[in-house]
Amino acid sequence: MMNKATERGFSLLEALAALVILAAALAMIVPRVASSSEKRKIEHAASLLVTKLDLMRDRAMRSGTPMRLSIDPVVRRFKTEDGEAYVLPREISVDTGSQSAIITYQPDGTASGARFALRAASASARIEVDWLTGRTAVTFGR
Repeated sequence: MMNKATERGFSLLEALAALVILAAALAMIVPRVASSSEKRKIEHAASLLVTKLDLMRDRAMRSGTPMRLSIDPVVRRFKTEDGEAYVLPREISVDTGSQSAIITYQPDGTASGARFALRAASASARIEVDWLTGRTAVTFGR
């Protein structure tokens, strides 16, 4: 028979204390992981959109004909005039300030200009298309 001095293991109180510490650590980590996931989705969507906008500008300059990209915030879709479309994930909304937006690039590189935002619960991206140069700028935020 073993006496109390030679028994090995944890008491119930020690196990509960360890679980409380683990729960507190998880409570701090889980929200960060969720927000970083939204941030990555916003960054990916903004990067894809900027790439499409730059491609439309390049096509207009090379072909000598105006090129358009439409944004439909209701269905969260970006569509080029050649039919290529991208639908954003449900967590991301688009704020164009109106029901839809069409960005037109001219053969000289200028654009109709635009300002809109991609938003999720914990991240956002503001995208601006300069009317004079046709260049696109992105600003990320909370």
